[in-house]
Amino acid sequence: MRKGLFCALLLCVGLAGAAQNAYYNNPPGELLMVRQKCVAGCDGADPKMQQVFQKAAGVFSEGERFSLKIVNHSNRPLYFAIIDLQPDNIVNIIAPIRDQPLSEYRVAPHDTVDFAAELTITPPFGVDKLLTIWSEEPIDLNAFYSSDHATRSKLVANLLQEVKWILEGVPSAGLAKCRFGFTDIVIIPTKEKAAKAAPQAHGWAAASQISIEDQCSAAQKEPEKLYSVYPLLSLVQPLQAGATRGIKPEHKVTTQAFVLKGTAAALKGLRGIAVNGASGALKMLANGQYYWEKEVRLQPGRNQFEVIVETTDGHRNCEEVIVDYEPETKAVTTPGANHLLLIGINEYTQWTKLKGARRDVDSIEQLFTGGFNFDPANVHKMIDGACTKEGIDSVFRALIASLGPTDNLVVYFAGHGTLDKQVNEGYWIPVDARMRKPIDYLSNTEIKKYLEALRARHVLVIADACFSGGFFKTNRGESFEQKMEKMGSRWLLCSGREEEVADVMPGTQHSPFAFYLMKFLRAAPDEITASQLFQLVKVAVSGNAQQTPIGGPVSNAGDEGGEFVFHKTKSMRSQ
Repeated sequence: MRKGLFCALLLCVGLAGAAQNAYYNNPPGELLMVRQKCVAGCDGADPKMQQVFQKAAGVFSEGERFSLKIVNHSNRPLYFAIIDLQPDNIVNIIAPIRDQPLSEYRVAPHDTVDFAAELTITPPFGVDKLLTIWSEEPIDLNAFYSSDHATRSKLVANLLQEVKWILEGVPSAGLAKCRFGFTDIVIIPTKEKAAKAAPQAHGWAAASQISIEDQCSAAQKEPEKLYSVYPLLSLVQPLQAGATRGIKPEHKVTTQAFVLKGTAAALKGLRGIAVNGASGALKMLANGQYYWEKEVRLQPGRNQFEVIVETTDGHRNCEEVIVDYEPETKAVTTPGANHLLLIGINEYTQWTKLKGARRDVDSIEQLFTGGFNFDPANVHKMIDGACTKEGIDSVFRALIASLGPTDNLVVYFAGHGTLDKQVNEGYWIPVDARMRKPIDYLSNTEIKKYLEALRARHVLVIADACFSGGFFKTNRGESFEQKMEKMGSRWLLCSGREEEVADVMPGTQHSPFAFYLMKFLRAAPDEITASQLFQLVKVAVSGNAQQTPIGGPVSNAGDEGGEFVFHKTKSMRSQ
């Protein structure tokens, strides 16, 4: 039997929270901010100061100084790195410092170290994020430094993208075995500076002044109470980490389906989040920190959104964002190059070995290249030992970089899958993954990240693994093949729901799912959509095996209502 749960979660879940918990829950250490507070003689020449330790988010005024303590709560030595994401989206590496020995950023078990540098709060004002990375191995960030300006700009952009993925809970494979924590710091001007910046009311203008209040005005008037009373709110996609309300950065996109994502924090916890009045998905990470997302449909031109987050006791904060949707000037009416990514694993190192996965992949390759316009040069095949988590991640990233808006991609996975019921997350199992070690697995959330990042017009994922039934939203209505190809799609077909599925069907050399998938492709008319194919496969498999396939568009991954269409070659039509 092929073990696992993948599709059910992948297709239904609208939030990437489960995977994030694996990276954020029960962190092995913590970052403490140490502030100096006057406790006596504050107006004199020799005030008495006392250290105050701050564990969570807080408010700092310009000019305040603080230092950091790094605490290791685990039974193993840990290395750490600290990255600062400023309110203006500039990324700074606080630790490790360039070219310093990485051994200096190691904390012994149950020990605390002082970070040597003292930090001073400076503008820009807004929400600043301190991101902490923990690992049992040294964390080398020297690759992100360069003396060449052009090279450094590219490296910083890569680091910024990595920070976005970390905040979403889906780091790249190079950091997949790390754990993370982040703290939001609200940077505000001193009271004296804020008073000077306030507009002066005079003459007739003062007499006729109208004060416009809304549900978020209180948070803007009392920034010193952010986190403790009012919630903190920032955007990760589009990246608008600490923009102040009233400043509306504009973001341009070329796809109609768009997912707003962000983080929020509140001492008393959050009740919910809404975008233009519609509820979004909210997931708590740790220590009063939350991740949220909301899929929106863009109209051509300017789209304005107000994001409102509310604490459990009714206090609110807001952010405004403008997204400009500029459809491609030339409509794509024909598909581009078809690419095929094949992942087949029989020889697991710690999980039960399979018999039919590699054979299924070989047969799918032969069918697709021989009969459905897939050029062998565009086949990316991974078998057994190549199918590590890092290897799969690398291939997806290469496709993200190389595929264009007219290309199509079909991904076929044959191997084990599993379900972590504790966090309701499904996974693909790489070849070398350890048993009961979710950090070694490839999560639904990570797969969704790849689907969202791909620029291809159509992406169809076919997963032949057990328990594969939960990433789906309700199927949309089917339309003509040509119409389906004009609109982008992100679809997933899975061999079963929350159940085990067969490795090899008696009397054949393939799994039931692979056998009927290939059978109906061979017998199909000249053109067949993914949904048409799925309905045929679903009826046949459920009637001949103890499993029920599931399929449909993936939510929050850029699906625009289209479908991938299989086109037979001339030679295939004549058979």
